[in-house]
Amino acid sequence: MKRPALIALAVAVGVLLLAKGSAQSSLRPVVWPQERVLLIGDSLAVGLADPLEKALRARNVGAFQSIAVGGTMINQWAWSGSHRHARLLDAALADFQPTLVLISLGTNDEASRGAVDHKGDPAVPPYGPGFSVANQRKDSIPKLASKLAGVRSVWIGPPVTGRWEPDRAFRNLIAATWPGRYFDTEQIRIAKQSDDLHPIGSGYRVWNDAIVAWLEGA
Repeated sequence: MKRPALIALAVAVGVLLLAKGSAQSSLRPVVWPQERVLLIGDSLAVGLADPLEKALRARNVGAFQSIAVGGTMINQWAWSGSHRHARLLDAALADFQPTLVLISLGTNDEASRGAVDHKGDPAVPPYGPGFSVANQRKDSIPKLASKLAGVRSVWIGPPVTGRWEPDRAFRNLIAATWPGRYFDTEQIRIAKQSDDLHPIGSGYRVWNDAIVAWLEGA
């Protein structure tokens, strides 16, 4: 690549990061008694729900609700026409009316990279049988963002597992395009179960403490 092109690329990336940082910095800090916190996600969110709720209750949080479901992927929370989890989220947004949504998703998407979703079933409009997970990810992230428009949100990035290499392109896509904030879990040492994926109890507590401290300092 020639030097002018490299300079142009660097400027474009810089503008994107500046815009992202400006948008995030405009989000007001958490004030727990005023917050109605909703947690959504996969099995990691299921395990995170208990220590998170205890920590927030100790801080007199206004309200807390978790609707996490094990084994779920991003598209299942984004597309209401095809997935009951997305409809569950629609109901929670209408009834619970959260002021802050925490999203712990991406592990199952990362594990399924390059696969065909639901064995080729037309799980996500507008795709038909055999669409790729890569396309699913790319379109489901903004779809989920549009569902949460007007609500402050934090995407909790997936922990690292020894079972596969982190998908950098996928993680960077979420971090760069999510309109809320992104919490990077990768540098946190989380003790895991024998499956080298799900944390043990103390691992969830360490992870939770880091998230809450980050939210209070964000």
